[in-house]
Amino acid sequence: MSLFLLFLFPLPIYGKTSISHVPTLLVLHSYHEGYPWSDGLTDGIMKTFSQWNSTTRIFVEYLDAKRSVPGKYIAHFENTLRLKYQNIPLDAILCCDDEAFSFLAHSGKRLFGEIPFIFCGVNSRNFSPDEIGANTTGIIERVDIEGTLRLALRFYPYTRHIAVISDLSPTAMSIISLFRQSIIPFSVELEEIDLLGFSHKELEKALKSLPSQTIVLLLQFSSNGEEEYMSPTEVISFIQQATDSPIFSFWDIMIEAGALAGSVLQAKEHGRGAAALAIQALEGTPPSDIPIREDSPIFMVNYPSLESRSLSLRDVPYLAVFVNEPQSFLYKYRRVIAISAAITTILFILALALFWNDRQLKIEMEALRSETELLEKLFENAPHGTILTDCKGRIVRANRVFLRMFGYKLKEVLGQDADLLLTDSPDLLKNARELSAVTVRGGVISEKETYRVRKNGVPLPVLISTYPLVVDGLYRGCYGIYSDNTASKKREEAVREHLRMEEIVASTSAHLVSEDPFEQTVLAVLHEVWQITKTRYMAFFFFDTSVFDRGIAYVRHRDAKEGGGESFPLTFDEVEPLKRVLSSQTMLCFGEEYPFYWSSFDKNRIFKPYPKESVYMLPILCEDEVAGCLTCASCWEGEAKNSVKNLLEIVALLLGAALSRRKTNQLFRDNILLLEKTFQETFHLMGRLLEIKDPYTVGHQQNVAILARFIGRALHLSSFQVDTIYYAALVHDIGKIPIPSSILSKPGSLNAAEFAIIKEHAHYGADILSSICFPWPIADIVRQHHERFDGSGYPCGLKGDEIRLEARIISVADVVEAMSSFRPYRPALGVDAALREIQEHRGDWFDPQVVDTCIDVFARHGNTIWDNVLRSSIHV
Repeated sequence: MSLFLLFLFPLPIYGKTSISHVPTLLVLHSYHEGYPWSDGLTDGIMKTFSQWNSTTRIFVEYLDAKRSVPGKYIAHFENTLRLKYQNIPLDAILCCDDEAFSFLAHSGKRLFGEIPFIFCGVNSRNFSPDEIGANTTGIIERVDIEGTLRLALRFYPYTRHIAVISDLSPTAMSIISLFRQSIIPFSVELEEIDLLGFSHKELEKALKSLPSQTIVLLLQFSSNGEEEYMSPTEVISFIQQATDSPIFSFWDIMIEAGALAGSVLQAKEHGRGAAALAIQALEGTPPSDIPIREDSPIFMVNYPSLESRSLSLRDVPYLAVFVNEPQSFLYKYRRVIAISAAITTILFILALALFWNDRQLKIEMEALRSETELLEKLFENAPHGTILTDCKGRIVRANRVFLRMFGYKLKEVLGQDADLLLTDSPDLLKNARELSAVTVRGGVISEKETYRVRKNGVPLPVLISTYPLVVDGLYRGCYGIYSDNTASKKREEAVREHLRMEEIVASTSAHLVSEDPFEQTVLAVLHEVWQITKTRYMAFFFFDTSVFDRGIAYVRHRDAKEGGGESFPLTFDEVEPLKRVLSSQTMLCFGEEYPFYWSSFDKNRIFKPYPKESVYMLPILCEDEVAGCLTCASCWEGEAKNSVKNLLEIVALLLGAALSRRKTNQLFRDNILLLEKTFQETFHLMGRLLEIKDPYTVGHQQNVAILARFIGRALHLSSFQVDTIYYAALVHDIGKIPIPSSILSKPGSLNAAEFAIIKEHAHYGADILSSICFPWPIADIVRQHHERFDGSGYPCGLKGDEIRLEARIISVADVVEAMSSFRPYRPALGVDAALREIQEHRGDWFDPQVVDTCIDVFARHGNTIWDNVLRSSIHV
């Protein structure tokens, strides 16, 4: 089977590239190394590039979106990529799956500029111009939901329920939306059981209670966002332990893990296709000239699962791929053996039939008379409208159901052209003639959806099936069967309306949880809700918490310009209707009365009710308190009225939740600022304690901290590292507090015993600081700030990279500041002498890179930098 597929779809074989430049490619995965889908993509990419140019440099990075939430560390990940690849010239980027695509669409141009950008594993959707630029192309996943459902019903034709399992990740939400559309043709025969966003315990309980005749459709599932990640093998095992229902999926990794079957996408082939597009871009073809294409699924079946469920191989599609199949001779050539056996059986049956033909002919003639009578009764009592026409399309017979369905009497239809009788427009007649032409040519029409017209002129949705009557090779007429499709059409319309409501709620939710400015977000939500409701006007009012007739209003109305939304200060001269909303906290409906009065003529013109128009007002609650209201004018009736009212209630709840989230985020930011200020004051206080102990080094730690921060920034360290250096330097001599003042302030040289005591201050400082839980490694840095690059320092004799970079920076800044300042045992030596000292010991005492950076800082900024340090020495 695999050899046959390779023959039909040969893999591209690339020759050695003539490019003298060594191509460099960055592959960014949405998930993690070891995840089967990501590993399959990587395998396909690597093998394709090895055939093209074996010297290609390929770097691989992972967002790890399955086991964590990328949004929590995306800024750090962006900084990591910037530092790792700032000196590596990339020729192209290949991103895999939705999370990586979204990351690069947002940050790719800022990180890597205008280089070719190839994507794969992205679910089919309409891309915005901001996401797809001229330098972008790739492969879209075409998830074959309908093909998988038809395969499942082929195995289990008596299925009545379909249990849909998925988490609520961005990829899963896209697939759920596609599933809602694909399930419509099956909605009559299948009842849907939604298991979306369930926790492990909730899912296990729901699976154990599934009814009989149920199949499980696994969309996407690894965790519910708050629980531990589960691999594909663990997911399939988890489901199989909870239920005996068969499992179907769209990914080869799930079939390989134990799911029964599906119309699937293959990770390795998906990666090969994306690599082929990347090679075109590397060979000079602009991405804009490389069309975006869709991947093609194949049928895949897990053989052990098929065998354990005693399913027949006859139900497996001919070109299906088996996984974990046995390789015995009989099994390998099972299709040839089965076809040969079938042909032999057919020939035997034909021979037997011919042998008994004469004997059976008389019996069959008698049976034919009985069957003719039976068919007459069946025709007349058939549950669907049925007619028989001659070769010219004229009605010969019609049963009671047909006559009742279209409102005719038998004598009114006999001899009439069926196509002319049941149509009243050129387009409808053309449709009827086309169906008749198919039947005349010997074709069969099976439940074709269309419309026909009753006698009273009312259109009727019907399902038409036609079967030709051919006698001795000649067309003699046909049977036409008409089924009333009114109920099904109503159900489909209800499903479409429900999907439209789901889409607007999902879009509104996405806007309200975005990081866009609040006014921009509210206007976007207002526009989308107005687009589906099409009211004359709609407005969101947000009140001042202290004065309810003041605040801000966002309005969308029909007479506005394209885009439509506007905002203005909210003031009311009369607020009685608002007070009623606030007190009741429920939806209120006003008839033609005037709910409120605006001081502006233009606004009065917009908000004044029209005849036969109602004005709806709903409260917007934030933490059980009224923060505003939603108001709109409408003329809805019947089911549309209830549907739109439900939508407005959901939007009001979402707006309230967005206000609560905004309030919570502000409190969180205020707490972070307070915590940072507390840390700063703590470090300054500890530095001040040492200055009280040793007045001759007043400002020393502050000056060292400022100079060390200058050096850290010049080394392009992260803001976190720069803060670490600054705070560690502020307390680097805190260990001198236990040292006797007579030794610290001694005007002459220290003897060996005194110096040994002084050397202990690094240990003392680390012990003091280790008792406090800081977000920075302060204690380790303080312990190492007197270590020397060649290992001659104290207290541990560390050398080279064994010493933290922060400690190496503080060591240089400590010497420069100390030599530039007055001490009891010597006058100040000046900055030039200090710089000569660190240059002389560059590479033995001090890190060469830190020394060069420090000297470069003074060379570029001159002595003004030291003046700035001294002016900044403000003690707490």
